[in-house]
Amino acid sequence: MMASTKNPKSWVEYDDRLPPAQRTLMESLLITLDAQLGPQLNPCLTPSDVRYFKNQEGTCHGSVNLRSGTQNSKVRYILASWLHCELPFGLLDSTTIICMLNTNTYAPHFLLEIIQNSPTSAVLLIDLLPRRDLVLHPDYLKQFYEDTQLDLQRQKLEKLGLVQPYISPFLSIRTLFSPSAILTKLNCEGQLVDGKTCSVEELIDQTLGKVVKEIMSIWLEQCA
Repeated sequence: MMASTKNPKSWVEYDDRLPPAQRTLMESLLITLDAQLGPQLNPCLTPSDVRYFKNQEGTCHGSVNLRSGTQNSKVRYILASWLHCELPFGLLDSTTIICMLNTNTYAPHFLLEIIQNSPTSAVLLIDLLPRRDLVLHPDYLKQFYEDTQLDLQRQKLEKLGLVQPYISPFLSIRTLFSPSAILTKLNCEGQLVDGKTCSVEELIDQTLGKVVKEIMSIWLEQCA
């Protein structure tokens, strides 16, 4: 039986093997999505063996959950997933939320992924994925990225001094993101914040979670 912390308002069960702050953040975001987009979404019909699965050794556990949009909804589907693996070099925990919009709107999609491989190290990917060429459509750039001041959220994280740019080795992947994308490595090892040692858990609670929630709020207001 999978041990889990199921929020009664959330449609995804996050395993308690996941880091608590990461799990709590994702549950909070899904509750927000459900509150804002609930009428536009169908119930989750993902089969139970996809909503929770594990390998034979019991060292890797995961879940994929999908909700499609209702007829005429702006939302095509929302995917929420998580993965917990015990690997030779340590633990790997990943949580993802992807909100894909329909063809009846040209607004950006929403992407969030947190990949954590130690208490002091993680990768954060969050962006409003553009659906127009931003060079050929400067009005699109202005509407969704300049006027919303998305770049201010990235600057908040950079001020911490604990982040480094994450650069994918695949050029095709880099073309998917907007100029305001937050693609960062978080490294707390040996670092001090306000004179104290820190962890990824503390960063999510104190700073990163607020940035993520603000970006989702902008997406919900401007796009969905």
